[in-house]
Amino acid sequence: MEDLTSCILDFQANIVRVTYRRKTTLVDPDSEPSHKAALQYIWESSQLEESLDENGQVSKWRKLGFDSEDMVQEFSEVGVLGLDCLKKLVENDQDFSKLVLEQLSRAPERRCSIAKASNEVVELLSEHWAIFAPGYSTSTTFQPFFLDFYKVHSLATHFFLRMWTESGAAAGDFTRVVALVRSQVKVALRSENVRPWHEVEHDFNEREYRAVRDRQMKELELEDDLLSKVPVRNLRAKLYKESYEFVRQQRIQCLLQGAWFVNALLSSSPRDPPRRPNRPWRFMRLDPGLKYLHYVDSAVKFPVRGGLEDLPERIDVSMISEIATGTCAPPPNVLRDQNDLPPTSPLVASPLSFSLLSAHEGSLADQIAPDQSRWADWTDGLNMLRRDGGHVASKETAGFVQALTEIGLKIKLLDLSGEKVEIPSGLVAGPPPTNTDFFFSDLL
Repeated sequence: MEDLTSCILDFQANIVRVTYRRKTTLVDPDSEPSHKAALQYIWESSQLEESLDENGQVSKWRKLGFDSEDMVQEFSEVGVLGLDCLKKLVENDQDFSKLVLEQLSRAPERRCSIAKASNEVVELLSEHWAIFAPGYSTSTTFQPFFLDFYKVHSLATHFFLRMWTESGAAAGDFTRVVALVRSQVKVALRSENVRPWHEVEHDFNEREYRAVRDRQMKELELEDDLLSKVPVRNLRAKLYKESYEFVRQQRIQCLLQGAWFVNALLSSSPRDPPRRPNRPWRFMRLDPGLKYLHYVDSAVKFPVRGGLEDLPERIDVSMISEIATGTCAPPPNVLRDQNDLPPTSPLVASPLSFSLLSAHEGSLADQIAPDQSRWADWTDGLNMLRRDGGHVASKETAGFVQALTEIGLKIKLLDLSGEKVEIPSGLVAGPPPTNTDFFFSDLL
């Protein structure tokens, strides 16, 4: 399992990037046949018929809970991901048409907007799993439920509809129900790397409204409701990206400065036979162009000058396809008199070890860092340097990104609260211009 950890986290980070790409890809049924087919399937499954409203306008998608008939606009925030989630919801619910008819049979102010609820759940799950931007994935643990995004979305959307009914919600209560669902998402998906799936299903399918509401009220006593407002959520996403980039630059600076490592033995890997290093110590430094890791092997540590003159060997960074951790052990007798490395037995994998693996050439380097901080700097720095972004391996780096995000958010909110600025729950577009006689009119 240890050998697969790095690969699984890489795969998970790639799925985050794919999910973000789908979320930011606009739905365009006029030019994308697959989008048109998905919408057609959803409509046919509802078993509804088009009609005219009191203003003589066609009423079709509004019957499913959209605010308008413009599908490009309705899916603008959740993109193709939102469309796929709604389609999967319809596919997996044999009673979808009954669900739609049940809502339409209610008074207009008592209907739950099924389509809007679906899109809102997509936003809540994206927020929970920090799907903010390509390459920005700081999870250091497995997230098996994320890998079945559609199934979790279906459970959470049905929970949304049930909370709406059990709470007797009306049109103006949509935001209140969203807050309930957000609270339940955090509870149901907690510690997902160790929780069994049936407990997640139970949390979404069996929890009663009163129990969820009571827990949420206790949560609201501990945190400001301001944090759940849409503009604040968007601000958090922006600050998260900035914090990640700041930590990334800091980690890369550590690589540019260089560090000493122990040349290690592979403890047990089927991909590469064990080999004993000729010299026990290696100094590595990234070149200013961020393309090569220059290094020198030595029998003893010595003062290394700035630049690359003392480092005759190099590793092409583009050849590194994976940074595996906990893979190798120190050679015998190397650490016996060294005080700057943690004690460990030969042939037992060190927790501070890492290997630079190539897809075609096996292991390019097997090193042991002198301490936890140096290990986090280099494993995460090299992952962040990779073309595909890699994954964050250490909780230390993930914690830095999260802490910087929260500090930045609190500072921004202090600025706003100090000026007594009211933050709205949503932004409403103003009326269209009375004429198009202005410079940017051709962009409308």
